Amino acid sequence: MHADRLCVRLFPFHIRHREIAAEDLSECYARTYKPIREYGGWGIRCGFRKGIGRAYNMSGNKGVQLVFKNGKKLLIGSQRCDELAQAINSIMKSN
Repeated sequence: MHADRLCVRLFPFHIRHREIAAEDLSECYARTYKPIREYGGWGIRCGFRKGIGRAYNMSGNKGVQLVFKNGKKLLIGSQRCDELAQAINSIMKSN
């Protein structure tokens, strides 16, 4: 584990964790979303509308929206999204 990276693993879909470098992120915020309307359900999903990005979600309707410097987006589902967003933002600020 590195202090400048976010490691994500959606078991059983990801055998290994995915690393996201904090320097690649431009924005991070907690949000409520509509899993079926925006992404077609739960799991590893692509958004229906252009520009909505991908989602890694297992249940619920809350998550952390990551916006990359290249414009791509990734939503990570979390029942503790405010705490997760705060932790990611502190990593982004330290870099």
